Amino acid sequence: MGTWGIGTFENDSAADFVWDVGDKPAIATIMIPIENLIDAVRSGDYLESGLCEGANAAAELLAALRYGDKSALSPSADEVIAKLKEKPTDAQMDMARAIVDRIARDSGLSESFAESDACENWQAAMAGLRERLG
Repeated sequence: MGTWGIGTFENDSAADFVWDVGDKPAIATIMIPIENLIDAVRSGDYLESGLCEGANAAAELLAALRYGDKSALSPSADEVIAKLKEKPTDAQMDMARAIVDRIARDSGLSESFAESDACENWQAAMAGLRERLG
């Protein structure tokens, strides 16, 4: 049975992503889902929920690495970032902010939550993520 909730790490896609980063801990690995969504936006493709969940997890990792706020991390995500010494660049943070804004506004994930009783809570969680990104 899958996991699904309003928090960034309360879904299987985010858990899988954290596992992948743990296997190859690097900023380049963290950036993959964000870059994939940016490519999808440029191509006019639909932003699937699972891809958005991975990008949100990536954004949380970048925020924790850049600013040290680990409050939204899962225990496994916290373990993964402890392996990393590098910090994300300004450009990487800008990409994360842009994609999180897009996910919150217009994506498969935003559509899923718009149709649920958890919509306001999800919007608040996304606003928290955006705030952690600076």
